[in-house]
Parts: sequence; structure tokens; C-alpha cells
Amino acid sequence: MKLIEEVMNKTSELAVVRAWARLHLGLVKLSGGSRYAAAGLSVRWPFCRVKVKRITRQIPRITGTPQTNGVIKAICAHFDVPARYEATVVDPLPLHSGFGSGTRHALAIARGVVNLAKIRVSTIRLARILGRGSRSMMGTLLFGKGGFAADNGDKIASVSFPAHWRVAIIEPAPDHRPAFVAHGEIERDIFDDIAPCSGKAAIKVVDSVSDMIMAVEQGDFTLFEKSVRQLQKSASRQFSKHQRGPASSPSGVAVLKYLHRMGVLACGQSSWGPTIFAIVPSESDAKTLAEKIGAHASSGSVTITTVARSGSRLDSFGPPC
Repeated sequence: MKLIEEVMNKTSELAVVRAWARLHLGLVKLSGGSRYAAAGLSVRWPFCRVKVKRITRQIPRITGTPQTNGVIKAICAHFDVPARYEATVVDPLPLHSGFGSGTRHALAIARGVVNLAKIRVSTIRLARILGRGSRSMMGTLLFGKGGFAADNGDKIASVSFPAHWRVAIIEPAPDHRPAFVAHGEIERDIFDDIAPCSGKAAIKVVDSVSDMIMAVEQGDFTLFEKSVRQLQKSASRQFSKHQRGPASSPSGVAVLKYLHRMGVLACGQSSWGPTIFAIVPSESDAKTLAEKIGAHASSGSVTITTVARSGSRLDSFGPPC
């Protein structure tokens, strides 16, 4: 009995949180203040794992990506608990690649801390404490629930994604000109500069998001790919000025053109990229797509994955290391 108690005490000092990557199917600035329409997926690859452990030192050491700095301090200060935790991003998501790495790393650390501190709190609240989701909580909802999520500017919906649909993650080949990257103050300035769409254009965007939700609920791939195409076209019109085209790199533009020639409509760039996504209705379609894209000169790599059926999870417990 004593040995069991010792093991339990040790395992309660460590939390490992796994979070799936987020693919952005499109983000469009709407009229009426800070309203945005958005849609996204939580995919099983790539993913990140964050290890959070309780320590005896007063000052924590946060290792991993720069985006995670200060998360422990912010969470502990908000809930008025001692900041006696440290975190390590043991399996990071690629930074500035369109996977929502900053939010996922931060929320995974926050989730590990509140789990060890035995604090019950929603993912949405954690995001607000950390200043995440300022334009849309779509990505935060995906972190908590997985699947598909969409925001029409007024309401966010979370829907289970058809299990047989597949997602191709395409990394464009390296270019002589580096891909455009926007984050921090540069990104905020860009969003301030973008003119929102209004009138008929805004109605078309909102309708495309509504159609996408209905398509996912009903498993209607034809309607889904048309609505993704519409949302991507609207997003490209707003952001192409800053990234110099429909994608942030010349190779990304070439991959998108090739996908369109193949008749793949449910494709686009995730966030600022450079990652390109393509969604197809079956495993056999995914294999065919991977073979064709893999042979394309502008494609660096192709990975076929599925949509996560659940949100972030407590991956494992183990003795402190």
C-alpha cells in the first residue's frame, strides 16, 4: 500500500497534454467592428505534446517555443495559485506554418497547469486569460473539441466531421524567396489595414460558412467543397495584397494552381501558410491525390491525415523527469 501511494504521489506531479494541429480553411474580416467569419479543422497530424510538472522552486522555467513564455505565470496569477510549475514542449508544432502552433502550445501548457492544480475551467476561459482568440474563438473551440468548427461572425458552431473524408497536408518546396510570415505586431497591423467586406460580399461569405456547416452535418462533399472554395476566394481577396498572391510562397501558388487544374475545390492555404491543404471524400481519392501531388515539382512533401474526433487530451502520466 505504501508503494502504491508513493507512485500515485509521483504521477500526480506530471501532466502530458497532446493537442492536434489546426487547419484554417479561411478567415474573412466582416463589417461591423471586429467580426470575422472563419472555419477550420482539427487534424491528427501534426500534433504537439507538452509536459507540465510541479516543482518546488518558486520561479518556473518554461522551455519550448517563444509563444509559451509567460503562460504559467499568467494562469497562476489569474487563479491565485503559486507558480510552481514548469513546462516543456516535447513535440512542438512547426512555427509559422499555418497549424495554430502558438495557441496550441499555450493552451496545452495552461491545460496541464490547471489539471495539476485541480482547477475546473473551460478552454474558452483559458484562451481569454491568455489573450488568445481575439478575432475568432474557432481555433480555441477546435483545441477543446476537435472536429470541424465554423464562425459566421455572430455564432460559433462545432460539428463532427465525416470519418471517411481525408485531408492532405502539403508542404510546398523551398523557394528562393522565403514565404511571407506575419505574426505579432506585423499581423495586427495587417488586420487593421484590411478593409472589411460588406453588403452582398459579406452575405456571400456568411452564406458560405452556413453552407459548410450544413455540408459537414449532412456529409455532402459537393456542397462542402464549393463552400470552402468560396471562403478561400474571399479570404484571398483580402490578404493577397500582403502575401503577394493566393499563397505566401511561389511554390504554394503553383501547388494551388495544380490542385485547381485537377478539379480539387476544397483546397487552400492554412492561415499565412506556407502549408497548403486539400480535402477529398475518400481514402482512395487521397492516395491518388498524394501520388499526383508528390510528383509535382512545387510540392516538397504530402501527408494524408484524418480529422481528430476529440479535442486535446491528457496523454499520459508518469514520474517527474
